[in-house]
Amino acid sequence: MPNFLCRWPNGDLSIVGAADRNAAIIILDEIGDATEAELFETNNLFINFTLTDQGHLEFESFAESFDTDVMEKCYPLILKAQMEDEDETENYTQATAAERLRFGQVQVDQTDELAKNIFIARLVADNSIDLPAAIETYKKELPLFDRTWHDLAQICHTDRGLQIQAGGQARNFEVSGNLEPYEGDDLLPHLLLAAVLAAEMNASMITIWDDVKGTIKQPIGSYWRWLAQEARRLSLATDVRLN
Repeated sequence: MPNFLCRWPNGDLSIVGAADRNAAIIILDEIGDATEAELFETNNLFINFTLTDQGHLEFESFAESFDTDVMEKCYPLILKAQMEDEDETENYTQATAAERLRFGQVQVDQTDELAKNIFIARLVADNSIDLPAAIETYKKELPLFDRTWHDLAQICHTDRGLQIQAGGQARNFEVSGNLEPYEGDDLLPHLLLAAVLAAEMNASMITIWDDVKGTIKQPIGSYWRWLAQEARRLSLATDVRLN
């Protein structure tokens, strides 16, 4: 079974064994949305623990090959500082601070995450690609959203106070007003349900979609059809290129 290094935006590290990247993302959802992190496969997993007198396991060290793999893939700025300094006792505080900021957006506006998810849902539905491909496209292009994306995300944020859940109440939540004709095989309403739930639960859309996609053959509430209607009125960034 492959092993994956998950380097979180704040610099933390998780190590998980999983069948593939998507399975790793689902496991890591216990901690956070791993689609926001860097995920690397490694073949050098080797960790040593010691058994304390109190019956606890304590981390002792990584094997040298694994430690090198971790530093090269996850902490290149710290590794560079270490290679430039012969004093092994040096504290690399500046390099560590730079590593934590390397992702550029450690903290995001409350509506940024949902705006991103709505955008990814559009990419999937409009281009008939899967979620992992849409997420990777987003991460490579990092399109800038105009204010209308955040306005719609803010509306969703307000409505999320209605205890939205995956199925049942969520799918039957209705809105008043006229809706444009809706195609029953359109996945966007269900993808938007997953987008809102993922932002609410600080989870990846991949994980949430595993639950939501089981309902795609069932009628979905008018709120999600309305949201799809509004999301399709937004302009996609013209420079986004699909893989």
